[in-house]
Amino acid sequence: MEFEGLGDVLRYLHGLGFTARPTKNGVRRFLGTLKSIAGLVPVELAVADWGFLVYPKIRITEKPSFLPARMAHGIVGGDFCYLAEGSVVLDRYNPAGAVAFCLQQATSLIDQLISNPAQSEADIQIEFQSYWTGSSAGTVIPIGLSELSSDANEAQVYRLSPRAPFGDIVTTNKAAVDRMALSWGATAQPLEARCCWLFRTTAAPVASSALPWTVKETLTWLKTWDSSLYAAIQKRIESDKSILDSSRIYILIDSPVGWIGFGFTVNRRYITKATTKGTAGSRRLAGKAYRQYLHGFGGSDKIVRLYTTDLSSDFVHTRNLSGSLKNGLSGLNIALLGCGSVGGYVAQALTRLGAGTDGGVLTLIDNQLLQPDNIGRHALGFNALLKRKSQALKDELDLQFPYSTIESRPIAITPKLDYSSFDLLINATGEEPLSEMLNALRISNDGAFPPILHAWIKGNGECVQALWTDSLKHGCFRCLRRYEPGSEMAERFQVLKNEVEKGFRACQHFTPYAVSASLSAAALVTDMLIDWKKNGSPSPRFRTRAVENADTYKIKNQDITPLSGCPACGTK
Repeated sequence: MEFEGLGDVLRYLHGLGFTARPTKNGVRRFLGTLKSIAGLVPVELAVADWGFLVYPKIRITEKPSFLPARMAHGIVGGDFCYLAEGSVVLDRYNPAGAVAFCLQQATSLIDQLISNPAQSEADIQIEFQSYWTGSSAGTVIPIGLSELSSDANEAQVYRLSPRAPFGDIVTTNKAAVDRMALSWGATAQPLEARCCWLFRTTAAPVASSALPWTVKETLTWLKTWDSSLYAAIQKRIESDKSILDSSRIYILIDSPVGWIGFGFTVNRRYITKATTKGTAGSRRLAGKAYRQYLHGFGGSDKIVRLYTTDLSSDFVHTRNLSGSLKNGLSGLNIALLGCGSVGGYVAQALTRLGAGTDGGVLTLIDNQLLQPDNIGRHALGFNALLKRKSQALKDELDLQFPYSTIESRPIAITPKLDYSSFDLLINATGEEPLSEMLNALRISNDGAFPPILHAWIKGNGECVQALWTDSLKHGCFRCLRRYEPGSEMAERFQVLKNEVEKGFRACQHFTPYAVSASLSAAALVTDMLIDWKKNGSPSPRFRTRAVENADTYKIKNQDITPLSGCPACGTK
């Protein structure tokens, strides 16, 4: 399909000496050269999308002698990565300029790798996983890695049925893989004839020009990579009797570039021949004989490479976190009070930050049922109608995050509950009397009561607010109210300028607001938790976040001071 601007592209490429090749499946292709610092590099340019949602592809068609034997970014042997996906917006209204930019970027990358071989080697190490699993010269098997104990030297292989996103799952935690399988509507069965050995090394793997595809090549490559790792695997083959009863051995190596894995099929005929049935000594000798077999005749046996996907709770919940926030909310006992329109979204955020993992527990406390009028602004939907909110929310989160330990307590929030076992209380009820009750409990048990993060929606969603209370040094929840003649409950920090619209149904009233208010309140809670974990402090402890077009007074985010004469904390 022709488009305005194609002529500019053709003229530009012609000026560079590029010639057009036949269009194939709508992809326009051009042959030419890039002028690197060492000489001309023959390339093919292929453009499939003139809107540039997909970057043009560039492939070296013939490797010049001046290029290093090993170059990163897939430069030799296929389309190479001259731009990280999504890193640059190419101008669809200037296609000639966009193509020029891509060719310049490709040339610059080649120049860098030619002039700085050390950087090229470092980049190869970073990209090793793609080299290991990207080849089509042999068999690559995808497997998922569930929880793996840090000190374990072996793991069990499970097959999911019916087949889930990953056929085989490797784990040291049967309960974890069962919960994961349940979230996919599957069951996990151990593959008794498959054994997985775990090894660890601090050395990065060697990305040789020809990565191994046979057992003998793999052993040689391991020795080059890390001699102590090679020795440990040799010893394991010789001494681990599980090899005598397995049909396939998987070997996973935890390295600085992630888990690198391969496997090989055990020659059962050789094992039977090398083992005298019922003789313990001969079984020991069989392992040694099999190691020798792998270095000899069996060395030509093909390996399979393992394409590993980390599904562990640590990876899932901390991948996007950094620095002091790396552990997220893992290991903490957190109580979420209220699983309504705000609490439902807060619970989702908490689990994504790791709440309920690494020995921690997320406890959901709410005794109300999910009613039809709740659904329009709730995280739950029709499948949870007339169920207890806390239980329905737990069931949903169990499916989404099978590693998280979540407890439902469909009970009323009263002063009689034991709150002392929690590390943090999040009050998402939005009910001021209940917040006052929790505030009084915290003050009367100061020093022995967990911090409370209160969050609520103001008015008809014009803004949301949150207050963190953890010390009498700062204002408490009641400090948000002050005495005025004729009103003992005036707002200390007035934010709304207009009257709140109320709705009535039977003998009950409700406050209408959009789901965006619930999401905004949950986001505010999340940001305060991140500050708490990242900076060691939730400051500013009192925050207001207003809708852009809302008619409100501007309130400064701050650590509020105790209010003089506060009836809750003033006597302390």
